[in-house]
Amino acid sequence: MTAIAAGLTFRRAITPWSTLPDSDYWGNISGLITESGVRLTIANLFRHNNEHIVVIPKLIYAANYLATSGSNTGLIVYSLAVGIACTALLLVLARELLLDTPWRLLLCALLFPLAMFSAKLTHSYFLGMSGTIWLTADLFVIVSAAALARAVASESAPWLLVSLFAGVLGVLAYSTAIYMLIVLVIFCVAKLLRAQLPGPGSRPLLLGTAAAALFVLGFGAAFRNAPKAKPDLAFNLVGLVEFVLIYLGNALTTGPLRLVAGLVILAAGAASIWRLAAEQRLKETFLWVILFFFAPFNALMTGIARLGYGVKIAATSRYQSVTAITLIATIVLVLAALPKSASSRRDVVWRNVTFGVLLVCAALIALDRSYVVNYTARNERKAVAEIALRQGIEGNQHLKSVTPASNQLKRSMQMLRAARHAPFHWRSRCEEALGQHIAAPARSAAGRIETISAYKMSRGDGRALELSGWAERDGVAAECIILVDGTDTAIGAAALVTRRPDVEQAAARYLGLVGWRGVAAVPASSPVCAFALFPRESEPAPLTDCQAVPEGAGAP
Repeated sequence: MTAIAAGLTFRRAITPWSTLPDSDYWGNISGLITESGVRLTIANLFRHNNEHIVVIPKLIYAANYLATSGSNTGLIVYSLAVGIACTALLLVLARELLLDTPWRLLLCALLFPLAMFSAKLTHSYFLGMSGTIWLTADLFVIVSAAALARAVASESAPWLLVSLFAGVLGVLAYSTAIYMLIVLVIFCVAKLLRAQLPGPGSRPLLLGTAAAALFVLGFGAAFRNAPKAKPDLAFNLVGLVEFVLIYLGNALTTGPLRLVAGLVILAAGAASIWRLAAEQRLKETFLWVILFFFAPFNALMTGIARLGYGVKIAATSRYQSVTAITLIATIVLVLAALPKSASSRRDVVWRNVTFGVLLVCAALIALDRSYVVNYTARNERKAVAEIALRQGIEGNQHLKSVTPASNQLKRSMQMLRAARHAPFHWRSRCEEALGQHIAAPARSAAGRIETISAYKMSRGDGRALELSGWAERDGVAAECIILVDGTDTAIGAAALVTRRPDVEQAAARYLGLVGWRGVAAVPASSPVCAFALFPRESEPAPLTDCQAVPEGAGAP
């Protein structure tokens, strides 16, 4: 199930394919990748990303640059691998608790992959940079929590040190992992005050662990960075509660029902913990209690800092990798709290109702695709932006499809070209034909040009052209599109970026991505025509409906 969920997510994340990384990536590589290659210095590694220190993700970025020239695809693959690791580790840990109830364990095997590869986590998998940061921190939180639970169960000092080490690594991945250091401090203080509590009893060990965790927390607080765009604190208790509930409930649904779903998740987890405590089983479920509070803690901290943006920001996809951990922990706690044997009719009904509700949750998670559409549209724009960037005719709309901080990307352009950083590390076959004369073949048309428009380039006052249409032949989509001027000289290229239901209906078959969009320099002669290159073919096929250059397109 995990492999299927990860495979489907990978397919969605690379359709249409684009090598351009996104958003905060460009700020993270500032100083890290130069015209001459990678420069790993302490100053660069510890430079803040907004208010966060992301040392480990920066090392991953550097490795990805060496392996794939910084392609977003490499970061997507890494994010998926970490998502798989989180899912597998959580299943192994749940197995230890639910081994004697195989049907419950089977239910976990269904629900865990659905939660970790939900469409709500689209931000983490489509934008490989985001997944690299958030999911890496999640993995270290899980490892740290598991090690602490093992330390409590076995009263082992080494496991407590492993928990501390994993917690510190998590903080070096992203600030969400601060949660585990706070948990460690609370545990050590509680153990020092009440020696009869389970866990390692060495006072020097507990004092040292608490001191180390507090040192890391204090270091982060002392050198924190407040971004200029951060909103003013707008504390509102009702708004904060609403923020936390939306943050949690967004894992299951959308709209106003998120508040109800968030309340249900909190209530289900809290009720399960209460029952387990009454049965004196908190020691064996300690790991899941820790993970249950992971998202509420981060929702609370994020709400305090971000409430000025409004409560709706709590539904942002980037937060969902944290919420997924709490959702999974809630599932395990609920299953663990259910009676193991049906001693009464009431127990049977309660167990069956719980199983039914969890299966409904599985359906809600599996069927929801509310976030995918927007991120797929972003991929479509990025595929065109790549071509524009490589030709040096990008407009502001192309830069904004990559990052809202377009000026930051502009300043990096020379360095990216010199370092052959994605997208400058490759060109499509159609782009390789730029400047060449394309001999018009005597072949039937394989599509058409439908639109042409002019846009202002981001540098200077020049203009360029953006065109769109479709191309397919005998049910096969084109590989790419060559755009030519009135003398059949290649002046631009296009990528296949979207499905065309109208073309599929006419062809009476599924065609995949046959809708294309591309850019071209303004030609000296009209009209602008197009040719399609098909896989494993060298001779292009013409497209119909050549377009006249828009009036005034050549004027500054």
